Amino acid sequence: MSSNVASSPSAETVYLRPLRDDDAEAVRRAFTGSTGMSLEGSVVDLESAQTYVRTRSDASSPLHGWAIVGGDDVLMGLVSVAADEDNGTGALSFWMGDDYRGRGLTRRAVATVADWALSDDGLVLDRLELEHVSSYRHAGNIARAAGFLQEGVLREARLVEVHDGEDVVLVREDVVIYGRLKDDPTPIVARLEMRPA
Repeated sequence: MSSNVASSPSAETVYLRPLRDDDAEAVRRAFTGSTGMSLEGSVVDLESAQTYVRTRSDASSPLHGWAIVGGDDVLMGLVSVAADEDNGTGALSFWMGDDYRGRGLTRRAVATVADWALSDDGLVLDRLELEHVSSYRHAGNIARAAGFLQEGVLREARLVEVHDGEDVVLVREDVVIYGRLKDDPTPIVARLEMRPA
């Protein structure tokens, strides 16, 4: 019996590296082939994937994208920080392709990038925020494992597509807000290696 998870890279070979222009095709595949990706942005073809990557890989951009990759250097997921350096804050977001979910890699990647963003060797931020729609409970588990504390709920704050047979219906969902401060306790989760460009 074989599965995509079984054939995916072992946790020991997974690391983080800056997002690159040549990741666009992998981003397109993830957005068009993974569930729930419409919440992460609008990528429908290679051109929109290239734009998505450029906004997270340009050194002058406030968006800092870290690719989660295996030993073959193929993108499996992404952790991004949108930095507001004037206020010393940032918003962290993440996604993982369907084939690589359920192995604990996302929480390790989120914890690693959060550490970096809050450190003197990283973005030197004082606070990070992370939010998710309430129906995506796994995101809350990832946030808590990465040291984020739940701070509140924005009631019916986001429109979300729900598939009902062949129909797509927009419904309002609550958004759960988490925060992590520079001096919060360090979470107990294994980190991934961060490799420079």
